[in-house]
Amino acid sequence: MVGRIILLLVSVMPTAALADSHGGGFHHSDMSFGMGYMFMGPVMMLLFLGILIALIVLLVRWLGGGRSVMSPHQSNRGLEILEERFARGEIEREEFMQKKSDLGA
Repeated sequence: MVGRIILLLVSVMPTAALADSHGGGFHHSDMSFGMGYMFMGPVMMLLFLGILIALIVLLVRWLGGGRSVMSPHQSNRGLEILEERFARGEIEREEFMQKKSDLGA
């Protein structure tokens, strides 16, 4: 009895496999449906990376305070140092005036 069931299953299996590949289920047109959208994967990856890089740049600028190379505070500090040197007598009036004009103050 078991032998007949096995023989029946073995004889039906190749027919079922052929029916699936030719008759029903998965057709050639189903396979090619997504082929037109294959470029979307790389495009979406580049878009994601662009957004990620932009967020990192914005975060770094926000954490850094967005300061330029020479902020007004730094140029004022240069003038303060120059005035301190002049007050201590380290530099003469002519040198002080020249350096002050060089600083744009």
